[in-house]
Amino acid sequence: MCVNNNVISVIKELCQKALKSSLSQDEIKTLNDAFDKDPKLVFKCGITPQVLPQLVEQNPSVASAVLIKLLSSSQLHQ
Repeated sequence: MCVNNNVISVIKELCQKALKSSLSQDEIKTLNDAFDKDPKLVFKCGITPQVLPQLVEQNPSVASAVLIKLLSSSQLHQ
């Protein structure tokens, strides 16, 4: 599934915000819904291994969702 650039921008913004502060439940739902619709979005959101500890600290549920999508992706196993 392909998502438009506006959605990608919103997701990137939310991911960057998630690294710095706790997200609201609505923001978490927005991220989770987007990741469910397009699991490859996690590769476009700017979360890298270097910043993952920040995400775990600020938003553990988002970090879990990101890790689950990454681990279930065939891109990691290529």
